[in-house]
Amino acid sequence: PMTDFVKERQFATFGNVDMLNYAVNIYDEGKVLSIVCDAGAHGSHVAGIAAGHHPAVPPSNSDDADDDEDEQVLSRNVGFDCMSGVAPGANIISFKIGDTRLGSMETGAALTRAMIEAIRLKCDVINLSYGEGCAVANSGRFVELAEDLVYRHGVVFVSSAGNNGPALSTVGAPGGTSSALIGVAAYVSQDMMKAEYSMMTKSAADGSSVNEFGANEAVEGATNLAAAHADAEESSSSGDQPKDEAIGTTYTWSSVGPTIDGDNGVDINAPGGAITSVPNWTLQKNQLMNGTSMSSPHATGCVALLLSACKAEGIKATP
Repeated sequence: PMTDFVKERQFATFGNVDMLNYAVNIYDEGKVLSIVCDAGAHGSHVAGIAAGHHPAVPPSNSDDADDDEDEQVLSRNVGFDCMSGVAPGANIISFKIGDTRLGSMETGAALTRAMIEAIRLKCDVINLSYGEGCAVANSGRFVELAEDLVYRHGVVFVSSAGNNGPALSTVGAPGGTSSALIGVAAYVSQDMMKAEYSMMTKSAADGSSVNEFGANEAVEGATNLAAAHADAEESSSSGDQPKDEAIGTTYTWSSVGPTIDGDNGVDINAPGGAITSVPNWTLQKNQLMNGTSMSSPHATGCVALLLSACKAEGIKATP
């Protein structure tokens, strides 16, 4: 028998063919049973960025274990550490707002129920990787509830700014148009360009781009970025700039403010791409996804770390 997921963290799989996991919630003293499964891979990916947890495997204490085995364990642990999210110790509470019957589109009723549950379960920080356009900024029932959540209950609310850039005033609702929420744009660094997109990182003598395998390609944008990176390295060696300075930019599609009522729209930038967890039914353990949906959980994970530190040190924190 299964009970509410929040009580025992129980889940099951419908079958070996579909590989679709599900959990249950029981309401009204057992009269209503809710069977919950995901409507896509998006939520698992977002959760993995914010707080994925891959615990390390301790090295063998056996006398029979040789150095090679310990080395393999160490190498595996380094890999696990890289796969963990920003705040791997955080407790993830999933609120499904996307209706499977609508292709995972959110509904007003679902958003309202999610915020009520967030208060009931005493959430410290919320990530919302959803959004769309709106006619009037910073208004409506959802905004009223979000403001109550933030200003009255002290919950930090982080949300994606949107993927409709680079034109001005392209931020989406609610992340970029609601003052109570922290709107996050998508940033891409040099390391991300190399690890996630195999973009060029160095400039050859003839001005072409060179990837890490030594192949030359005339990619103008990559060459310019690589040249800027090389210039930064040269300047840092002469003491003009810090050695660890990272040169990057926002993704071209990342939405931009201001909002139609004059607000900034975007509050902060965070990495807008990641290779992390996806559901079993995708037949792969991880996947690269891009979007402000990915930058928002990066920022949320950082907020979770800060709030955790404040709690540990007895420091009062406010949204």
